[in-house]
Amino acid sequence: GLLFSSDRAGTPQAFFMDLKTGETRQLTDGAADLDTVSLTLTPDGRSFACFAGRTLLLVNLATHRERELYRIPEGWERTPGLSIGPDGTHATFAEQRDGNSRLRMVPLGQGVPRTVLEGGYPIAHPIHRPLRAQILYRQGDSSLWLVDIDGHRNHQLKIASGRSLDPNWSASGRTVLYLNYPEDSRQL
Repeated sequence: GLLFSSDRAGTPQAFFMDLKTGETRQLTDGAADLDTVSLTLTPDGRSFACFAGRTLLLVNLATHRERELYRIPEGWERTPGLSIGPDGTHATFAEQRDGNSRLRMVPLGQGVPRTVLEGGYPIAHPIHRPLRAQILYRQGDSSLWLVDIDGHRNHQLKIASGRSLDPNWSASGRTVLYLNYPEDSRQL
């Protein structure tokens, strides 16, 4: 199926389309401040996670039942991006406060949220690496970093100069694909 957002109900809401039948169902009903960019399907296809305001929700596709997983603490703000690991056990995102950022992992089931990495630089758009216990994240638009999920081996990847946007992993997890906008726009 296809998970997507639309404002045809008056406000942005989550929808699901069965690609075999073309049937479309509205999954959220008036979710306040739904961040439609954060809609993330779980690997088993049974649920999706998203942010509504400061709250991370897990929504069951069959029952539409919402469960609060996490609330951004006062004083912190969420940065762009949300990822669910390939094993479907954790949601990962970043928060910032006073020039510091932290990469957070929140269990979709039992357990407590934890900080993977914290630093005095911007962290955004985390993406779990397939088949490995690592997370790719962005620092601004010009650098990509890779860190183990235990916070060790945090290092910058060597990529082309210029802005690097919309990174994603290949299915094997061996290659990062991204859009590169060179510093000299005549080299596009």
